[in-house]
Amino acid sequence: MNLCALFDDYVAHDLAAPEQARFEAHLAECPACRHKVDAERYLDSLLAEATSGPVPGNLSERVRRRLAAARQRRLAAGLALLAACALVSVLAGHWLSSRQPGDSVPEGQAHLEQPAPEVLPSPASAGVRVTFSDPARVLAVPVASDSPHVTVIQVYTALREPVGAAQSQDNSNPVRSDP
Repeated sequence: MNLCALFDDYVAHDLAAPEQARFEAHLAECPACRHKVDAERYLDSLLAEATSGPVPGNLSERVRRRLAAARQRRLAAGLALLAACALVSVLAGHWLSSRQPGDSVPEGQAHLEQPAPEVLPSPASAGVRVTFSDPARVLAVPVASDSPHVTVIQVYTALREPVGAAQSQDNSNPVRSDP
């Protein structure tokens, strides 16, 4: 039997008298167990010395004050973090609201905005006239509607070739010029 395994029971005083005698005989032969027992006895003496005196009367009050101070520091740190987050949110909202539609797009990011169509009232009729800027390159096709008061126009982007491009190609792909 490995007597080193009995160390914890020996220190806790849980060994029966015959086992305790065998372990104490083992201590004379095993320097590792002897060193561990000496260290354990030294710790026990330090603990007994530390707890032998009276507890200071104001100890619990000092502990309470330190805990309250630590709690206040954590609360202040949390509030500071919350205020910083709120400030960043306000600044980001202000920056986003102050941007103009024509502001430049950072390098490497796609600019997805299409030019807005210009809607002008037609003097010739009571209808609406939609005009696209020349670089918009759109094709507008009127779609039949059941209501006489509604005109539906389907707009296809990037289908119409720029003026002059149709003349340079052969006529196998006709370009619609009446949007």
